[in-house]
Amino acid sequence: MDLKQINSACRVASQKPIRKLLDLPIDFPKEIVCAKRVSGKYGPQILLELEECVVFFPQRSTAVLAPHLESLKGYRIVFYGTKKINSHHEQADFQFLEAEGMNIDFVDIHEDIMFAVVDIQAVILNLYVTGK
Repeated sequence: MDLKQINSACRVASQKPIRKLLDLPIDFPKEIVCAKRVSGKYGPQILLELEECVVFFPQRSTAVLAPHLESLKGYRIVFYGTKKINSHHEQADFQFLEAEGMNIDFVDIHEDIMFAVVDIQAVILNLYVTGK
């Protein structure tokens, strides 16, 4: 019995906060530290450990992601928001990206640029509305 492996699987959720996929920042890549298949409330689910939290993925992704869990480490996930699938339901829209050639410094700079662009857009809008 590999106690280290068992304990690492059992303690992931207790080390980092559990977040909903819908709570991830929109259009911002997050690096995947590891991926695991776990038993969830409604059956098998995929649990992704990101740098600052863990995220349970929707049931619809379990069958597709399960064979690729080992290879997801180092990839990034981007949450694009939700999409209406009919008049009463929305689904999370997300995508996996290769992390090759990217590093955390680039991602941090990208986040700063996104906030700067939003600030500039707010200033321009204010100038347009107020005329000053």
